[in-house]
Amino acid sequence: MNTAPDSVDQNGLTDAVAAFFTFGPGFTTGMYVLTVLGIALMALSLIAWVHTENRRLNEAADRLRAANGGATSPTEG
Repeated sequence: MNTAPDSVDQNGLTDAVAAFFTFGPGFTTGMYVLTVLGIALMALSLIAWVHTENRRLNEAADRLRAANGGATSPTEG
């Protein structure tokens, strides 16, 4: 009893499905495009995360300085 969908053959996915996920059959430029896009998205996400965390840390430091009367260290106040 074969219950596998038509898109799966004995060797795995058919060429049509593989072509859909790689923008073409086999090793084409589509695979490289997806790889470069993934790396660029990862780098942009990392830069955005560092920027956001730096802003949050600066805001927290400003709040602590304001609570400490504007002193930059505990011994200045």
